[in-house]
Amino acid sequence: GCSWIEVKERVHQFAAGDKSHAQKEEIYAELWRLSRQMEVTGYVPDTMAVLQDVGEEKKQEMLFSHSEKLAIAFGLISTPTGTPLYITKNLRVCSDCHSATKFIS
Repeated sequence: GCSWIEVKERVHQFAAGDKSHAQKEEIYAELWRLSRQMEVTGYVPDTMAVLQDVGEEKKQEMLFSHSEKLAIAFGLISTPTGTPLYITKNLRVCSDCHSATKFIS
């Protein structure tokens, strides 16, 4: 799926596993920081959301870079603290991303 976020009057698009954004290093660094912080507060990736027949570690890896998580990480590094982030998706949010978004907020 794809997610979009508008920052400073410019729309940024993300796809699952996307590494095409000019700020990809900063986005993934923020995503790693968020993941560590979420795990400390009790977040456990919901690997049931991954329907592919792969191992648990690969499922967690796939969940890590869902498009909405990338958009959220980009929004957090691109806006002042406390700024509301509005993410638009073309598909339904998976249960893991729903849970992760609650932990992040």
